[in-house]
Amino acid sequence: MWKLGWPKAKALSRSVAVRRLARTAAAEVVPDIDAFIRGRLAEVIERRGRRVPTWAWTNLLAHGERAAIEADSHARPAQADVWRQARSYLSAEVLGALGPDGDLGHLQDEVLIPLELRLSSDPATAHWRPARWVHEVQTALLPLEAPAPAAHTPLEQGPAHPAGHRS
Repeated sequence: MWKLGWPKAKALSRSVAVRRLARTAAAEVVPDIDAFIRGRLAEVIERRGRRVPTWAWTNLLAHGERAAIEADSHARPAQADVWRQARSYLSAEVLGALGPDGDLGHLQDEVLIPLELRLSSDPATAHWRPARWVHEVQTALLPLEAPAPAAHTPLEQGPAHPAGHRS
């Protein structure tokens, strides 16, 4: 029977352990990456029975497809599920800011992904309540709202009179 010397057996054992660890890590990490990319990270964290970080509630808005955001905007979460209520409300706000023909990808790239990253790197968000999160997302969306028309434009006021000349 073939026998390995101690150094070779130890190296082989280490190699097998590393491969097993890599397979285990991939089995755990790949679903999380997939959920993150699809905007479903909050649900994955909830299924594990863990508290969802504030920033993760932004994940659907920042990465979800329009159909998923629309479905979330029509969801009617239980009264006690204030985070889902807040996200449903914000899903409707995002769609409202876009309008029917808006470019969701552009909004996500320019506003929502940077917001998600900012929230994920701020330890203070761990203590936020849903109302604070809603405020932050709405504030990020504000530049998208069309400016209110001025009460009177110069053309509506009539032609300007030169100084000293009145009709």
